[in-house]
Amino acid sequence: MLAVDRTNEKVAGLYIPYHPSVLRSIKRVVDAAISNGIDVSICGDMAHDERYTPFLLGAGIRRFSVDPMYLPKIQKAISRTDIEEAENLTASLLTQTRLSGIAGLFFSG
Repeated sequence: MLAVDRTNEKVAGLYIPYHPSVLRSIKRVVDAAISNGIDVSICGDMAHDERYTPFLLGAGIRRFSVDPMYLPKIQKAISRTDIEEAENLTASLLTQTRLSGIAGLFFSG
């Protein structure tokens, strides 16, 4: 979605998975899939970063594909996430238009 080579130092700074358009796109895909009875799974950096787990759960994602080394961390993050709170967080994140507002919600605490 971002078309950024995270290993290339010249462009790696452009990799911002919590960009408002990325979050909205994820939610749109999930909503479309759910409304058509299709399961959605997420893999990659966002899937194995527990800071994003509440957003992903709140967006409706219930399947995570992660490298086994991240599994305990993500299982713990999932188990301590209240779905209603996650849905509220997701709704709040989707109203944000600036990276700073989103970063504040993702990375506070």
